[in-house]
Amino acid sequence: MSLPTKYKPEYCQLLIEHMGNGMSFRSFAGTVNCGIRTIYDWCDLFPEFKEAKAIAQAKCEEYYTRLGIDMATGNIERPNATSYVWLTKNILKWTDKEQTQGDNHQPINITISKDDSN
Repeated sequence: MSLPTKYKPEYCQLLIEHMGNGMSFRSFAGTVNCGIRTIYDWCDLFPEFKEAKAIAQAKCEEYYTRLGIDMATGNIERPNATSYVWLTKNILKWTDKEQTQGDNHQPINITISKDDSN
C-alpha cells in the first residue's frame, strides 16, 4: 500500500508557468504547499511531472537569458547585475568557472629552481 500524495496533474502546467517567471523548482513546493522532497519524489513517480520539470527548466533559462539581454541592451532602467549573477548561479547553476570533462585528473609536478649560472 502506497502513501497518498498531494500530486495533481494540473501541477505540470503550473510548474511550467512558475519557472517560466524566473522562479526555482524548489520554490514550487511552497506554491503547492508541500515539502521540497515531495516534488522531487513526484519526478520519480509521475513521468509527466518529470517532463514538465524539464520544460520548466528550459523556460526558466529563457527567462534569465532574456532578462540578461534586456539588462545588457539598456532595456531595463537601473539593472542590478549583482542580483542577476546571484540568481543565475543559484537557480540555473550557471558558472563562470571553467568546467573539466572526465575523471582523468593527473597531478602536475612543478619544480622551481634558481639559476646560479649568471
